[in-house]
Amino acid sequence: MFGTTNGAVLRAALLGGITLAACAQTGLAHSQGRADGNASAATIEQSAANQHHVLESAEQLRPRAEQGDPDAEYQLGLRYGMGSGGVSQDYAKAAQWFGKAAAQGVAPAQYMLGLAYAAGSRGVPYDNAKAIEWLRKAADQGYVDAQYMLGRTYSGNNMGLPQDHVEAIKWLRKAAEQGNADAQFLLGMAYSDGKGVAKDYVKSAEWFQKAAEQGHAGAQYGLGAAFSKGSGVAKDESEAAKWFGKSAKQGYARAQFIFGLMYAQGQPLPQSYTEALKWLRLAAEQGDPDAQAYLGAMYHDGKGVAKDLAVAAKWIILGKAGGAQDGATMLKSVEAEMTPSQIAVAQKAAQQWWAAHHESAE
Repeated sequence: MFGTTNGAVLRAALLGGITLAACAQTGLAHSQGRADGNASAATIEQSAANQHHVLESAEQLRPRAEQGDPDAEYQLGLRYGMGSGGVSQDYAKAAQWFGKAAAQGVAPAQYMLGLAYAAGSRGVPYDNAKAIEWLRKAADQGYVDAQYMLGRTYSGNNMGLPQDHVEAIKWLRKAAEQGNADAQFLLGMAYSDGKGVAKDYVKSAEWFQKAAEQGHAGAQYGLGAAFSKGSGVAKDESEAAKWFGKSAKQGYARAQFIFGLMYAQGQPLPQSYTEALKWLRLAAEQGDPDAQAYLGAMYHDGKGVAKDLAVAAKWIILGKAGGAQDGATMLKSVEAEMTPSQIAVAQKAAQQWWAAHHESAE
């Protein structure tokens, strides 16, 4: 029996030595996407959807747009970008109308044009310099999405800008103070890690709280970690469980792992191997290596599920490959109880899982 022992070791290490670096990486992947071509294209679609008004058709807007009405130009660009209002989707025409509105100082149009240049293949060629130029014009007018995008980009998210944490903080703070949850999350991380600002766990927790209360899954995880450690807030395991649970229920893998451990260990949540198995499996299927290793331990110990050494080894193999703490020790312990043929079955199952999930990621 090693599941409980290793679980305690894992949880102590994760919650005792957390820097939120892992939170940064997985949080961005979960909720934001990168500012590369494909991610920017997705951002364009979402931004257009958020700003789209259906009160007027493209043909109703066109006469005013052709007379130089900047709002009509912008709205017509949205129609073409979304393929709505009686016109087919046409990125070239969308970019054309965004460009006209942007030249007249319409901040949302400047932002959309900046995203188009960052993505390329959206009616304009890929051009980082022009992307930054238009994003900055929108940001200088106080357009919150552009401020956030600039802050994220200066944090090291491509677009040809040199990494500059101080400049990143400048723009993230502007966006965060306007209520942008993604910016609040990144600002909380910056204070936690001391990037661009002096480390300040109190301010980190404050910004996480603001974003978490808006439903930001990464910030909910970060706030849960703060309460679990007593970092910037009074230590409170029940409050930690609350925020880990909110994040886990949104599909945030790392929170699902911690939430599962809390159920497995019965602290601060009531012990339930059924619930533990549920949350650990969700995190493991998303590729969290510690969740994979601990799920394997559950199968080894027969907790919440019938004991199955082959399935246990499969998950521990995957966890070990991903860098799970104590993965090598756990795998050695399980394989000592298995026949060579059982080990071969487990290895094949692990390879199949890996191949299927990496192919789907591509």
